[in-house]
Amino acid sequence: MHGIQLGGDFAASRRDRTVIDGDALLDQRPPRVLFTFAVYTAIAVLIASLAAVLVIRHNVEQNSMQKVSEHTRFISSRLIPGELKTSDWESTLRGPELKRFHTVVKRDLLTDGVVRVKLYNADGLTIYDSQGTLTGKPFGEADELREVIGGKSISAVKNVNHEGGSGTDRKSFESYSPVRYPDSNRAIGAVELYTDYATAAGSVRRQAVPLTVALLLVLLGLFAALLPILRRTTRALAIRNDALQVYAGDLKEHLRGRAEIEERLRHTIEDLERSEELLAVSQEETILRLSIAVESRDADTGSHIERMGRYCALLAEKMGWGNADRDLLRIASPLHDVGKIAIPDSILQKPGALSAEERSAMEEHAEIGHRILAGSDSPLLDLAARIALTHHEKWNGSGYPNGLAGEEIPVEGRIAAIADVFDALTSDRVYRPAMPLDTAFEILTEGHGTHFDPTILDVFFASIDEVIAIRSSTETAPEPIRDGSPKRRRRTRSAGEASSADSSSDEDGGIQSLVG
Repeated sequence: MHGIQLGGDFAASRRDRTVIDGDALLDQRPPRVLFTFAVYTAIAVLIASLAAVLVIRHNVEQNSMQKVSEHTRFISSRLIPGELKTSDWESTLRGPELKRFHTVVKRDLLTDGVVRVKLYNADGLTIYDSQGTLTGKPFGEADELREVIGGKSISAVKNVNHEGGSGTDRKSFESYSPVRYPDSNRAIGAVELYTDYATAAGSVRRQAVPLTVALLLVLLGLFAALLPILRRTTRALAIRNDALQVYAGDLKEHLRGRAEIEERLRHTIEDLERSEELLAVSQEETILRLSIAVESRDADTGSHIERMGRYCALLAEKMGWGNADRDLLRIASPLHDVGKIAIPDSILQKPGALSAEERSAMEEHAEIGHRILAGSDSPLLDLAARIALTHHEKWNGSGYPNGLAGEEIPVEGRIAAIADVFDALTSDRVYRPAMPLDTAFEILTEGHGTHFDPTILDVFFASIDEVIAIRSSTETAPEPIRDGSPKRRRRTRSAGEASSADSSSDEDGGIQSLVG
């Protein structure tokens, strides 16, 4: 190995610092990780060895205790019933019977580590003690004896002689087992054996020590096998670590420069967003002022422009349009009559009914407005062009300029038609004063399914409180509703009212001439 060279476009200026002398690094001492590994491995070996000793010791102890318990059960079920009669359990053993049984105990029981034998009858009386110190005395642990008489064998590790014995106490296995005779299912008494712990569990050391040594040797061998591999690995890691340190320095410098670029980009984006917001506001204001300029020739004010946009936006909201689409409709709809800029003042401001020729000239404003607005890449102007062209179309196909019917009419044109007619009916015109709200509502109802899209008109009437609130916020309503809510029914007009309406009607059924 002659070296490792790292680099990149961003680190070209520092390439000379990325060349690392691998041979020199191989001659260096292994990094501290090797020492750490050795220390932790030694600790792990010691802990594992200690754990192994404890586990083996515990297992051997449990195994020895189980053997002692089995030996005690064998004595209680086989040997004692053959040596003692049931009557011998009524009181302590005495005389020849005691001497004979004691001989049997010394010959057959006090072997293989058994150091003491005691017998208890069901009343808790010690009828026999191989050491003789407790014979005739009551058993001190009545609850434990009741468990044994009930059929439970008990084993534990205790010190012998703590119950009146003589000599030095020594660690022993204490084991209890119930004594039953073949002709009875009930235990007549219990036998207790003390077995020397060192004798019974002597195999603990014999088994634990070799296994612990073997485990220790295996772990040390594994450590010895892994040590060369670890040395090579840590040396390679040291080389790579130094190279990465250089690489990290270059990367940090690169990221610092990149962060500066991103910060400048963020400021640029913020400036663009502010510019877009200003442009949108400027665009909306330009459209509003253009709309006002057009409407001012028709003897109206900017209030109609504002209400037109807000009525359309309200209906779009109730129909489930999104915020962006509603805003476009609110800004575009005031341009619905932009084509009137080409209509002579003599027609726009005529106080009386229009002649057929004048009516035809007035109707041209829809197509003129479309030609003014169409052809733009702006979604806003494109929407305004469709509204200008179609807001005088009727649901039954009798409108102008193209006689579209039903859903052939763009939905924005159908919305604008309702908003435009309602505001025109409730506003002062040169040829008539503003109508009361309930009269305007009845005229709109008459156009349900003929002049207007019935579904959108239903939405309009369902939102009537909000419609009135919009009108009230821009101009005082002409007259309050007399019945509290709009009545969607035809009412019987007086002769004067009919004459007035008929005099202002034309071939469009009365509404068109009222709107203009």
